[in-house]
Amino acid sequence: MGKDLNAAVSAVMKEGEFFGGELERISRIFHNRMEDHRAELLSPL
Repeated sequence: MGKDLNAAVSAVMKEGEFFGGELERISRIFHNRMEDHRAELLSPL
């Protein structure tokens, strides 16, 4: 799951950088939030 999550976050960041502006800002926020909660997202249920 961790590799899939990394790939998804990376894809979001690349799209944000490509389109720039507001989408780039939002992709950075998304990335930061994912990093803040990575341990929770990857913990076993």
